[in-house]
Amino acid sequence: MSPAVSVIIPVYNVAPYLARCLDSLCSQSLSDLEFICIDDASPDNSLQILRQYAEKDPRVKVISMPQNGGAARARNAGLDAASGEYLSFVDPDDAVSPDFYAVLYRIAKKKNADIAKGLYKKILSENESKTINNGEIRKKGVWYFTSQWQSAIYRRKLLADHGIRFADEIIKAQDVVFLNRITMLDPAPRIALTNDVHYCYYRRDDSLDSSVLSLPKLKSDLSAQQLILQNMNSSRLFARQPFAYAQLYGRKLSFFLNTIFWQCGPERERKELCIDAFIENYHRCVKPFSMHLLFRYRFLFPGIKCPPRDVLIAELEKYDGPEAVKQASKRYKMSFPYVISWGIARVLLKLQGFFTAHTAKR
Repeated sequence: MSPAVSVIIPVYNVAPYLARCLDSLCSQSLSDLEFICIDDASPDNSLQILRQYAEKDPRVKVISMPQNGGAARARNAGLDAASGEYLSFVDPDDAVSPDFYAVLYRIAKKKNADIAKGLYKKILSENESKTINNGEIRKKGVWYFTSQWQSAIYRRKLLADHGIRFADEIIKAQDVVFLNRITMLDPAPRIALTNDVHYCYYRRDDSLDSSVLSLPKLKSDLSAQQLILQNMNSSRLFARQPFAYAQLYGRKLSFFLNTIFWQCGPERERKELCIDAFIENYHRCVKPFSMHLLFRYRFLFPGIKCPPRDVLIAELEKYDGPEAVKQASKRYKMSFPYVISWGIARVLLKLQGFFTAHTAKR
């Protein structure tokens, strides 16, 4: 008989943290689980630790990859081996609360949900943590589930029916692309939310997402965001939920510019990559009028029709770092014209969504 949930754990060079993760999984109050651990040719003794746990607990299944291929390929190997009704993904240096799967599986079955999501807790230090709630998703819908993807379980049949796997051609942000492919499905997947359980993310200084990105990782991150925007356009979210489309597309465009300040580094080449990605994807937007009303960095738009790269970079460099940009954007948003334009955009896009839905029903 198939287990309720298959938990997929890609493992690479995490021996000091692995026991904490596996202990939190093997002690779950829901016992009907399988743990698929994929060792991605770790140079340390991670594989030996996995085999020790497999000897003690038959639910632990170990896959040893012949050579290192990255987290996406390891997770895809886990997808191929999984047999559970639902799927979960846990990083090997993280943990979950004791009733994580019991609660998520219960609400998923109760509400016939394709996705059941708990809370996401960032463990910043021994005495400091930050919990990210589900408020925006609860208020606005599944399209706003754009991150903290490990805090949920997913119906395996949904992924199999739509051929959803991890993009192994990129080395960073494959998880965000994976989540976007799920949430942009039409019809939208059903999601159930709870505040009763946590996925616990432990921040590490040497993790993949830490500090300034290397050039290959920066290129991969930009490629991932471009894949997401292309998927948003092909999903026709702009027709089904025009306001959500405009808001989410604007957030992704902001990513290219935010990266210049946060993870890009001082090199000119990196800034040019981000600006080029911004320009290319701005012109792919299906609703540029909406972007002009809703986009955070509106001070760039006067030159966007014929945007020389140097002009846009110089415009951004007028602001001394991310905090200055944040304050400039905030002042712009609080201005009277912005408030009026935001209101108009919201009404127009809501009306468009209503008439689109009404026409479709007819």
